Amino acid sequence: MLIRNYRSADHDALAQIYIDSRSKTFYWLNTWEYTLDEFDTDTHGEKIWLAELDGAIAGFIAIWEPDNFVHHLYVDSQYVGKGVGKALLTSAMANYSDPLKLKCLVKNQNAHAFYLSRGWVVTGEGVDTNGTYWEMASR
Repeated sequence: MLIRNYRSADHDALAQIYIDSRSKTFYWLNTWEYTLDEFDTDTHGEKIWLAELDGAIAGFIAIWEPDNFVHHLYVDSQYVGKGVGKALLTSAMANYSDPLKLKCLVKNQNAHAFYLSRGWVVTGEGVDTNGTYWEMASR
């Protein structure tokens, strides 16, 4: 598996992964309102890495660097369970000296279990328009 920096040629594939993954993951939200354009808005100014597996884009992670904040981590559904998320997260953690942080919606139980299994800890809780979330940090 190759982890590399985002290039403009990757845009369409990442935008599709973004909308598809969010639609499946956040089933309790109005996912039919999601558009491909949201990828540009929601990742603006963020550092993006992607994972390639067998020459295909398998997922991506986007970091808001001023806060070491993992804003997005999404894996194409055909690559779920193949170590893509773990590889992206491990690579990101290796590139930052301070702990990374993120918010994980309470209803997103798979993501919560994923982060806990990698040593992340819950540091707080909050509520936004999408529901209750946990604040988490890497160790």
